[in-house]
Amino acid sequence: MEQFKKMTEEELLAQCAAGREDYLNALIERYRSRVMAYIRMNVSDSAAADDIFQESFIRVLTSLRAKKYDEKGKFVSWVIRIAHNLIIDFYRSQKRVQLVHDSDVEYNLWARIENDENAESIESEMIHRQMLEDIGKMITRLPECQRKVLEMRHYADMSFKEIAEATDVSINTALGRMRYGILNLRRLMNVND
Repeated sequence: MEQFKKMTEEELLAQCAAGREDYLNALIERYRSRVMAYIRMNVSDSAAADDIFQESFIRVLTSLRAKKYDEKGKFVSWVIRIAHNLIIDFYRSQKRVQLVHDSDVEYNLWARIENDENAESIESEMIHRQMLEDIGKMITRLPECQRKVLEMRHYADMSFKEIAEATDVSINTALGRMRYGILNLRRLMNVND
């Protein structure tokens, strides 16, 4: 596996196109965390997220073997675009959007508070969870272009160059969307206080 770390993306892609599966595995490992983070921030069902991840790389392999990929240095953005399209397909296939209800989780937390000496740490856990939930709700209220840039930057840990390529805009536009997204989040926080 050490030999793969020294190889460039183009070298790995060329070997994948030639049918070498071990090189595909190296590519998957190189970009697993970024692609999976993007999928997980959009799909809460972990089994569905795993399926989308696998299908993304199946499509990558199919395209590479058919010689349909020719963009240099934009591989991770291309994979994320594939994953994004699969996420859209996933939600279209659902009759309705499934809401996550964590009443069981909250019940378990309350039970732990009543029976635990570490009630303060559990209380902080609940406060932290509530803050994350509130921020998540505020992010969903942002315009889609700002929301996507925020999610790609903070959840998928993408660079602004990668975000620009994935969203098909200039780097300055991606930076501007990030700036306005943060400003809008601040406004939303002030309104909710």
